[in-house]
Amino acid sequence: MKRFGFKMKLLPGFKNEYLRRHNEIWPELVKLLKDNGICNYSIFLDEETNTLFAYQ
Repeated sequence: MKRFGFKMKLLPGFKNEYLRRHNEIWPELVKLLKDNGICNYSIFLDEETNTLFAYQ
C-alpha cells in the first residue's frame, strides 16, 4: 500500500471555515474515499504556522 503525505498553508482568517468544513464530512465523500481504497486519511493543523499536514 502506498502512503502519501503533503502539506498546505491555511490562509489567514480561514481557520473557523476550515474547521467547520472538516467537522461536517459528507457521507458521499467518505464513501468515495473508501471506494477508492482510502481508509486512513488524517489532516493536522499547526495553529502556530497555519500549516496543514495531510497523511493517507
